[in-house]
Amino acid sequence: MQKRLNSLSAIAMAFVLLISACNMVRGGTTPLPLPATQPPTLAGSPTTPPTDTPIPASPTPGYLSIPADPLTVVSKINDPVFPSSTGDNYSVDLYERPFQPDNTYRPDADIKFSFLADDGEWYYFSTQLVDVNPATKTLDAAYGIEIDTNLDGRGDFLLWATPPYTSSWTKNNVQVRADANHDVGNRRPLLSDAPSKGDGYENVIFDGGKGPDPDAAWVRQDPKDPSYLQIAVKKATIGAKVFLWNPWMDFSPVGPDQFDFNDFFTAAEAGSPYASSSYYPLKALYGIDNTCREAYGFTPTGHEPGICNPAKPAATAKPAAKPTNTLPAPPPPAQPGSINGVVYIDNNGNGVQDAGEPGASAYWVYLFAGTCTGSSISSTTSDSNGNYSFPNLSAGSYCVNLFYSGSPVKPTNPQLISVSSGGASRVNFGIVPPG
Repeated sequence: MQKRLNSLSAIAMAFVLLISACNMVRGGTTPLPLPATQPPTLAGSPTTPPTDTPIPASPTPGYLSIPADPLTVVSKINDPVFPSSTGDNYSVDLYERPFQPDNTYRPDADIKFSFLADDGEWYYFSTQLVDVNPATKTLDAAYGIEIDTNLDGRGDFLLWATPPYTSSWTKNNVQVRADANHDVGNRRPLLSDAPSKGDGYENVIFDGGKGPDPDAAWVRQDPKDPSYLQIAVKKATIGAKVFLWNPWMDFSPVGPDQFDFNDFFTAAEAGSPYASSSYYPLKALYGIDNTCREAYGFTPTGHEPGICNPAKPAATAKPAAKPTNTLPAPPPPAQPGSINGVVYIDNNGNGVQDAGEPGASAYWVYLFAGTCTGSSISSTTSDSNGNYSFPNLSAGSYCVNLFYSGSPVKPTNPQLISVSSGGASRVNFGIVPPG
């Protein structure tokens, strides 16, 4: 009887062992219990980071894009070192004023050279100053890049960085601003409409890492040359493949909300760096330097507003060589003619400059051969009395166009005119005040 019980116990034990074997995976390893939720695994990466590697903080977890080093220069601007007899021109919003109010020169505020490089993701703007601030041995002014995406002379974006700067890329103290209401430039882009105060680049779309894209813009002082200040901005932030651009520096109290500066301040309020000027010395607009504008992504015609290399009048043909035979001498060469005129404020709208109606200064006037189509052959601005002139013209037909699109212009704009040999033709433009 006892033997039979022992036999039954052995059979039962064998059955238990058989059931346990059926619950084991092949290879003889019992599976561990799965967590309630299992994170996805990236190919080639561990499911969790090593315990001795800290995870970098980011406004958007797992998303961080840092600029590299600018390599290939695709657009550049040279700026003459002050002093310059033509570098400062308040009437067209061009400044060469790297001075404190007491006329102390600031080399860290004097632009020497600026270039644009790019790669697949970034625009890199690098501006070289004459030197660092001799007192602090660093760059201590605000630096900016103005970008005109539709080539109309009105800036659309402003990159703006303020000290202190470091030799590593950082998002601190850098902004991307936009002119959402399109009042930069006011009625006449680049030209003074003072006093006429808008709100400049009022829309801050990125500020020190805050914005729809927390990595949109970065700034640094070049680790290889501390006289360079570099700003990088994502191409997607600007959203344009062609534009005009130019650098700015500013350690005055004015700033991004007061562009264009020559709309905010009259010439008398702004002051002048030139002792020969009636507005000397510098007043509200001191400590400012900028340059003309350069093209990116397209070949400029030379007629873009503020372009660094404006188009030049077409060269006149060389006279034929003097004949060597005995034919009668050719007639004397034609004498050059001219077109002169005045741009004035036509207060009563009668198309005539009456007594008391002032000339309008700093208006652009363009000259075309034949009709006002194609490219202009020359351009100029009206002087302080509204007068302008196109000298040394060959006899023929011309079109004169006042760069103005506001209220009516009397008698009309543009105007067709003929020039005779040695003759002086006249074309006046009377701007009727709005309202």
